[in-house]
Amino acid sequence: MDAGNAVCGIAVSRDGKWIVSGTGDGRVVVWNSERHSKVTEFRAHGTYGVVSIDISADTTKIVTVSEDFTARVWSLSGERLLGLLEHVDHCWAVAAKFSLDGRLIATATYDSVRVFDSQNGNLLVEFPVQVFSESSQSLAWASDSKQLFVLSHDGYIYHVDVSSGTTLSKWHIHSNDAPTCIVLESNGTFIAAAAGSSVSFWDTTSQEQIGAVIQHTHGIQSMAVSSNYDLVTSGGKRITLRTLCGILPSHYLGNVSVPP
Repeated sequence: MDAGNAVCGIAVSRDGKWIVSGTGDGRVVVWNSERHSKVTEFRAHGTYGVVSIDISADTTKIVTVSEDFTARVWSLSGERLLGLLEHVDHCWAVAAKFSLDGRLIATATYDSVRVFDSQNGNLLVEFPVQVFSESSQSLAWASDSKQLFVLSHDGYIYHVDVSSGTTLSKWHIHSNDAPTCIVLESNGTFIAAAAGSSVSFWDTTSQEQIGAVIQHTHGIQSMAVSSNYDLVTSGGKRITLRTLCGILPSHYLGNVSVPP
């Protein structure tokens, strides 16, 4: 799938049917993941690049973060529903993520993480975790929408209670390269973490590494895991799909068949 410009952000719908990507020239592209075809696209931030993007669990909303320092909420057809989120007036945003129930949006800046009401944009809580300036996917919500995982600039994953902003635990990922993104599998059993050109996988309960580290030939800018356990990564102008069957232990893969 060729987006026609550098892909800077990517997300997969919870049902696995749709991929949304943000490009370096300010466009949002909606793809059919089964046909690998473009469904629609719209210009979200003028000519400024979309550095982070997410799609709500009910597949009705998209949140985008741009190089114009704004975060906005859209329908899949491109109607602007909400924006600008409050933090952009005084600090650059680099990432945004819907909670799984769709009620909340977390955003990450260089010095803090904020949580907003997705209906009206009101700020609910803020806590200090520094993320890497190019880490467009540094946030991952737990399934209860009450806990958040944050990838810090120094390569730690923070597990945070969003009601209080309290850090429950943290652990260091596999690489000393600049961390770029994390994504939580839909059932919440494992997290994929990317740094440089490699991806590792972590059990969310034990916080131990599982499976092998996957190496790519290029730096990873964004990443997603589909409901069929395909790892979707982007780097440059290309989007790559790779099955996790045979890479992770079978009990992390639900009902998906593991090839011989």
